[in-house]
Amino acid sequence: MAPSDVVYKCAIRAAQNLYWKVSTRDPVVKAFEAKASVRFINNKLGTIISVRDAGEGCSSVDVRSASASKLIDGGLNALVIENFITALKHTLVNRRIFEYC
Repeated sequence: MAPSDVVYKCAIRAAQNLYWKVSTRDPVVKAFEAKASVRFINNKLGTIISVRDAGEGCSSVDVRSASASKLIDGGLNALVIENFITALKHTLVNRRIFEYC
């Protein structure tokens, strides 16, 4: 449980920790775009992450991913989203230890 401002900052940090290239940020609507790199595969996936206030100090995170080839990805987009959510959880948990976000 964290406010949307904190989750948004931590989401950007998590994407950067995964070596994603964050290209567009909109702090007003708490959304950003990034290119996700997949190790050992020469494929960049476009991702859009948005954070919304869910009330009572909670937030909702929407993550969408699409491969550049527009073909069936064999679960690659799902893997990228799962990796991001895991990284975001770790970033949120550790934010107080490392004093960021």
